[in-house]
Amino acid sequence: MQKITNQKNAPPQLSDVFRGINVWDFFSVSKIKNSMYCPSYLEYLSKGVREKKIITPEGVAGSKIHAKLDVTEKVEASPEEAAAHNAYALAQMILDVERTQKPQVLTEVPYFSPTRKIFGFPDTVYVHYDGGPRVSLVERKTRNSLVGNDGLPYLFADDAFQLHVQKNILSDVLKFIAEIDGNDIFSRCARGMDSYVELRDRGCDPDALTAGEFTSEMESAMSGICEVSRKGVSDSYSNFDIAVEYGQTEKTLMCRLGAENSVISERFDYVTGVLLQKQPVRQLCGSCSPMKRKYCGYSHLCAIPSEGKPAGQKKQVGQTSLSSFLSVL
Repeated sequence: MQKITNQKNAPPQLSDVFRGINVWDFFSVSKIKNSMYCPSYLEYLSKGVREKKIITPEGVAGSKIHAKLDVTEKVEASPEEAAAHNAYALAQMILDVERTQKPQVLTEVPYFSPTRKIFGFPDTVYVHYDGGPRVSLVERKTRNSLVGNDGLPYLFADDAFQLHVQKNILSDVLKFIAEIDGNDIFSRCARGMDSYVELRDRGCDPDALTAGEFTSEMESAMSGICEVSRKGVSDSYSNFDIAVEYGQTEKTLMCRLGAENSVISERFDYVTGVLLQKQPVRQLCGSCSPMKRKYCGYSHLCAIPSEGKPAGQKKQVGQTSLSSFLSVL
């Protein structure tokens, strides 16, 4: 067995598990979390109906902010190369943090589960020292308002869903690495992972940062979390609560989410059972809000209850290419 700690390149076990992967067989975090939110979305996706990609002004603005805050250098690589190399880069970063006790970040890096056909691009993977290395997932959201009418952070059910799926992917990666490496540090990181939403004003124009500056801002934002509450959220199935801790900085509202409650975990298990194990769909319709339909690639197939006609007067573009992915330098 070759130890990751002594390897300059990804060990053969990582390369082998991802060799020849077909990305079209994988479900993205976006598809999983949308299926967790809406039973109609899950029904269309499970039947292989192609989703239409939607472009909105809000999405374009958010993408520009994400690009300015992407501090990890990357090169194009095949999906199998990116999957193996990025998993290995995460493992190396955990070991570096254990040795130096100084935080590090990886931004906008794709990860593939070695055991389930799901992949995702977490906005930020922040590894810091908390008695040992701790992996924190951070998803960045831009909102017109950072605080809702309830006086709590402007969070939605699918924010928690998205983080739950991302955590499952990275947990799969770290557990697999622990098995081939024999170092319990990776399984401990998988168990101790936590999740955050970083809220920013939609009209903000952040400064481009170095990785060091970005890491310092992340450290400051997390250390400023001081408020504790529960946030009521809803989706097309039901209403439920999530635990949230939060704190305001000059630029962001940083929120630590309890993305592991029973509603979220059971929904994830149900959705992955339908999509990955071909289990039956239990519920065939739901009621989405107008704002949710605005971003949905299946909304043109659903009737708006109040109007009784298809919704979908949005600009549509073709599917993006899945022939290459980004690998950490």
